[in-house]
Amino acid sequence: MALVLTEEQELLKDTASEFVLENSPVARLRKLRDTADSTGFSRSLWKEMAELGWMGLHVDESLGGQGFGLAELSIVVEELGYAMAASYTHLTLPTNSDALPPRAPFLSHQK
Repeated sequence: MALVLTEEQELLKDTASEFVLENSPVARLRKLRDTADSTGFSRSLWKEMAELGWMGLHVDESLGGQGFGLAELSIVVEELGYAMAASYTHLTLPTNSDALPPRAPFLSHQK
């Protein structure tokens, strides 16, 4: 089965590709490695990705996310990996129980 991206997905892919190539060159990753940075990722890059809305890419719009699906999340994560971006790639794993949809009670911090 061939994977054919929609126009919106192509735009997301192009945006992600341009962003990581411009903002996260391999030199940035090497600098983190060579300086033995204790965080292991670029906080400034993380902040820039958050400003693009990538942290809530597949979170429902009613919960403050972008409302995309896993396909779109995968597109962004693929581009991050391709460029070896100096950042986490688990962009939208919920950590706040208030942001979780009702169908994911197992992820809630509340017992």
